[in-house]
Parts: sequence; C-alpha cells; structure tokens
Amino acid sequence: MVDVPDLAEVVAEVETRVTAELGREGYDDAWSRCMAERGFTELGAPREAVEQSRRALRSVVYGSKGSEASRAALDLEALAAAERDEIALAVADARCRAEVGYFARFRELLEEELARRFG
Repeated sequence: MVDVPDLAEVVAEVETRVTAELGREGYDDAWSRCMAERGFTELGAPREAVEQSRRALRSVVYGSKGSEASRAALDLEALAAAERDEIALAVADARCRAEVGYFARFRELLEEELARRFG
C-alpha cells in the first residue's frame, strides 16, 4: 500500500515555504509599506492582517472574560464597527498584495513548489 501524506499537512507545509520565500524576497516589506500608506502601520506581513481581524472580532464576541457573550450581552455597535474595520483591512490587504505583485509571485512559487514535490 502506498503511503499517502495528509493533504492538510502538505498544504500547510507548502504555504509555509511559499510565504517564507516571499518574505525573503522582500514582498512582505513592500506590502507592509503599502499598508502603512493606507493607515495600517503595525503590520509586517499579510498573515498579520488576518490575525488582527480575528483578534478584533474575538474580542467583541468573547470579551475580556474569554467566554462567548450571550446574544443579549453582545455589543452590536462594537460588532458592526469591527466588521467595518475588517472590511477596510481586507480591501487594503488585497489592493496592496496586487500592487506589489504578491499574488503573482505567490502563484509562481506555489507552482514551483508543487512541481518540485509532485513532479
């Protein structure tokens, strides 16, 4: 029987390799400068934008206690503000990735890595 690797593990490993190479090639720095020009000054790499959005939404939904708020206790205005911030961050992220060539290079590196792995 052929040993088949776990697909999720392969995807995670390939993504880690590709994003690390993008960082070495300076794409993260270019993206970070672009994001700073749009008001997002504390992000060093695209993955940090995703993490920031998750943290902001979690803080509204779970609050400082770390447990899920009841529907009645959920601050809907704070949730709406967090959603607006998330959308603004996502739009800036996508524009900056396109502007610095991140998407195109990611695809090139991904194709190279998959060819190397699976020939």
